[in-house]
Amino acid sequence: MLKLSCIQGNFDLTSHETEEKVFYFLDLSKENSDLIILPEYAAGVFDLRFLKEGKDFILEKNRVFLTKVRVWCKKNKKHVCIGSIIHPEGEHIFNRSLVIDDKGEVVSFYDKIHLFDAKLGEKEAHSESSFFKNGTAPVYWDSYWGKIGLTICYDLRFPNLYRSLAKSGCNLIIVSAAFTDITIAHWEILLRARAIENYCFIAGCNQTGQYINGKKTGGKSAIVSPWGEDLACIEEEEGVIFSNIDFSYSNACREKIPSLYSED
Repeated sequence: MLKLSCIQGNFDLTSHETEEKVFYFLDLSKENSDLIILPEYAAGVFDLRFLKEGKDFILEKNRVFLTKVRVWCKKNKKHVCIGSIIHPEGEHIFNRSLVIDDKGEVVSFYDKIHLFDAKLGEKEAHSESSFFKNGTAPVYWDSYWGKIGLTICYDLRFPNLYRSLAKSGCNLIIVSAAFTDITIAHWEILLRARAIENYCFIAGCNQTGQYINGKKTGGKSAIVSPWGEDLACIEEEEGVIFSNIDFSYSNACREKIPSLYSED
C-alpha cells in the first residue's frame, strides 16, 4: 500500500515565500506519506518571456531548489516527485519532472513531451515550444510499490501516452500541472477519462491562484481511482490531499474489463 499525497499551492517565481511554502507543505505531508507530489513549475510559475531575459536566474533558482529537496528527502526518508523544474542539458532547456528517493537520489526523470502552444484569449497565449525542447519517450519509475508513470500538464490531452504507460505496467500515473483557470473545466473530466480508459490511479497535482504575470491556474487537484472515483480532492485553496493506493485494485479492474489489452 502506497501512502500518497499531492500538494496544491500558489508557487510564484517572484515570491520570496514560495520556497518556504513548499517546504512547509512537505513537512505537513511527511507523517502521512510515502510519496509526495509537487505540481509543475514547483520552484515557481513565471512568464515564459522572462526565460529569455532571466534564464540564468531561473536555472540557478531551480538548481538550488532541487538540491534542497534532495536534502529534505534524505533527512526525512521520503520520496518526492518534483512535478517539474526548468532543466538545462547541453544547448537545450527541458521542462523536467524528477523523482527523488528516500536517500536523496534522483531515481527517475521525464521531459515533457507535449509542449503547450495555445492561444486562450486576446490576453493569454502560451508558446512552450519557443523556449523548451520536448521529450521524446514515455517514462515510468519502477518503484518499490510498482510502476508509476510520469506526465506533465498538457500531456493529459494525449490519451496514447497514458495508454502506453498503462500497457507498460503502470498502475499509477502522475499528472503534475499548472493547468490554467480558463481550461480547468477540462481538467477534472480528463483526469477521470485517463483513469477509466486505463483502469489506473491518476494523481493530478495542480498549481492554483493568480501570479504576478496576471495568469491564473485553477487548482482542483485530485487523486482518482481506476474506476473513475475521486479518492481525494481539493477546490481552489492551497493545501494537501492524501490517499492510500493499492496497486492490486488497478489490476483487478483490468481483469474485470480487459479493454486495456484489446486491439485498438
